[in-house]
Amino acid sequence: SSVSNTRRRVVRWNNLRPGEPVQFSIYGERRDAWHVEPQQVIGRVWLVRQPEGAVPAVNSVQAFTSICPHMGCQVQKSPADGGFVCPCHRAAFKLDGNPRHQGGERNHTPRGLDELPCEVVTDDSGDLWVEVEYQRFEPSLTRKDVKA
Repeated sequence: SSVSNTRRRVVRWNNLRPGEPVQFSIYGERRDAWHVEPQQVIGRVWLVRQPEGAVPAVNSVQAFTSICPHMGCQVQKSPADGGFVCPCHRAAFKLDGNPRHQGGERNHTPRGLDELPCEVVTDDSGDLWVEVEYQRFEPSLTRKDVKA
């Protein structure tokens, strides 16, 4: 089944706390050769609001796909250090998505978490929202290739 690249309004900017990653589901149309299913979960993203001031600036929120770039498992928040960890092979990532080097233990990830384009926008009533362009990427590669 395929998922098209899609831009979604995810959460109000004020609902994100600086430095605290929060996961959100992305809904959209899922289709294969025979079916079209509207309003399905097509993926999940981690949003991290940056710790600067009360007014959003460019890059005030980072968005990462929740899919580990190693083998495609779902990355979780790491309770130990505030970053991210993959439960399948223990790949570890810092809060900024870069791979975490963990003592003598090997980090299996071929690259950092896949960052997604996102921006803070204002709606008609003046509320600030975080919009994310959701994409899927090929796992196990050192480069970030969008899935066809």
